[in-house]
Amino acid sequence: TPIAENIPLSPGTTRGRIGLGSQQGSLRVSTFAARPLLARWVIADSIRLIKKEDTDQVQAILPNWFRAGEKAKLSHIAKQDLLRTSVAGIRTYPLLTGGAGQTPDEARAWAAAIDDALIKADLKMLVPTIAVEGPLFPLATELRNRSYRVIYLLTASQANECGKAIAQQSNDEVIVVNDHSPAAESAINLLLASIPSTRLAQREPADATPTSDIVAIRMLEASTDH
Repeated sequence: TPIAENIPLSPGTTRGRIGLGSQQGSLRVSTFAARPLLARWVIADSIRLIKKEDTDQVQAILPNWFRAGEKAKLSHIAKQDLLRTSVAGIRTYPLLTGGAGQTPDEARAWAAAIDDALIKADLKMLVPTIAVEGPLFPLATELRNRSYRVIYLLTASQANECGKAIAQQSNDEVIVVNDHSPAAESAINLLLASIPSTRLAQREPADATPTSDIVAIRMLEASTDH
């Protein structure tokens, strides 16, 4: 009879060992199995939009804090949310929207403004990764130059056209196919020929989220569909 299950033993990792121990007295384990927890991310402007009982399933949140053409700044609520998610063990990947067609100089200025906003708020250490919407190569380069990892949110057509080139820019950054359609499935299968599943994620169907304010994303490594 199992005496415990769904115990988080360690953060996500592809290396190392997992085991059990006892701080008091002896411990005997006759059967032990470990598997990764389902990796679910959500696109939501605030962690407050997610019911408390559902936050245990969330590993990361992507709030749209920065938009092209607007001054890069963090609201008081955004700062509170970032601290709240950090305490809960939920990673925050700010989502940058807009920016298509930016020149390299414009991308450099925007990345610098975002970096400056996070530094002034004394929160850069809590945001090692930033998400961008679309194949924004100049912006991604500028973010990497400032020590950020980049996550790409792509449509199915963008994934088909640019996914392989994006994947070649880094060996550990994630591509999210922000679609749940036959075209998205086709794009993912094409990418899987050259990219490990650990670097791919897909938008879940609309009925997987409680409200229209939230978009759920599932890492492919946690799926059995591919």
